[in-house]
Amino acid sequence: MGYVKRKGSNAGKITVAQFKEVQEVFLADIQAEVLMNDVHPQIICHWDQTPVHYVPTGEWTRHRQKEIIPFANSDDKCQISAVLAVTQAGKYLPPQFIYQGTTACCHPAKSFPTNWDNCHTPNP
Repeated sequence: MGYVKRKGSNAGKITVAQFKEVQEVFLADIQAEVLMNDVHPQIICHWDQTPVHYVPTGEWTRHRQKEIIPFANSDDKCQISAVLAVTQAGKYLPPQFIYQGTTACCHPAKSFPTNWDNCHTPNP
C-alpha cells in the first residue's frame, strides 16, 4: 500500500479548501485496495477509543426557587477507556472496556454480557 512510518507532526497542516481533495484521494485509495484485494465489508472496521466516566454527571440540576441542589460526586473524574467499533457493513461490534490496573481485581463486581471484552492494563 506504500505506507511509511513517520513521527506525527502539525507541520503538514492542510487548508480547508484542500481538505475535500485530500479526503477524496484518500477514499479512492482505500476503495482501490478493497477492490484489488477483494476485501469483504464485514472485516473493514472503524473503531474509536473514548474515555467514559464511572459516574456520569450532567451540567444541569433541578432547583426550587433560590435553593440550589448540588451534584453528588460531581468532582469524580475516574474514567475507563471504551473501544467502540462498527464494520463497513453496518454491524456494531461488542464494546471493549479497558480498566487501569494490573489484575482482574480492578474490574467491577457487576457482570457484563459474555460477548463484551473487559480487560485491564498495567500502569506504566
